[in-house]
Amino acid sequence: MNIVVITSVINIPDKPFSYTSTRSIFSKDERFEQTKYTITNIRNKIPCSKILLVECSELNEEETRYISENVDYFINLYGDPVIENDVFGLSKSMGENVLLLNAIDYLNKNNIKYENFYKMSGRYWLNDNFDYEKYNNDKITYGSQKNDDQDVYTSFYKLNYKHMDAYIKFIYDNMSLLKKCICTEIFFGIFLETIDVSEKYDLKHTIGGAGVSGHIAVWTNFVEY
Repeated sequence: MNIVVITSVINIPDKPFSYTSTRSIFSKDERFEQTKYTITNIRNKIPCSKILLVECSELNEEETRYISENVDYFINLYGDPVIENDVFGLSKSMGENVLLLNAIDYLNKNNIKYENFYKMSGRYWLNDNFDYEKYNNDKITYGSQKNDDQDVYTSFYKLNYKHMDAYIKFIYDNMSLLKKCICTEIFFGIFLETIDVSEKYDLKHTIGGAGVSGHIAVWTNFVEY
């Protein structure tokens, strides 16, 4: 079975990141609609999968009900001051990794079994170039910048279950880098440097690439890789 974890902050606070004063050019309503499309898109593109959406923002009853009814597992960490401090702080990478760690902890505590762990950033989607067979393996599968293997796209990637302990340990061991606002993409690239080359599959070297699209929320940039 595949587990797909969507990291999400739909109702963003009016607080800056370390590199920009704008967290998102999209409104709460726009982000909610984009999140709905992400959920539907995953259902259509990744077979044998269950979705866990991990949120950290105040949602209304309609939004909460929709998400609860359309994903398999839903946790909203809003209201926990320690987690909010990390997610709403200057370090975007800290916020994302805290959401991931809490999602993984939920899976472990609830004994939810899976073979492959997919991470999808809320409001991204899998495009027509997406080929599930590229991901149907036991390797860490991802896309990176064309001119830089260490600058890895983190809006969507996959790990096999056998890599999860090493991944969790790496995040906890390198919290100091997250506190220093290291770029999320570079942080994941550093993790990949600890993995044997035979255990990694960079899809930028394949026709069609990783098959992912989305808008960078802090700017108007559209990305496809």
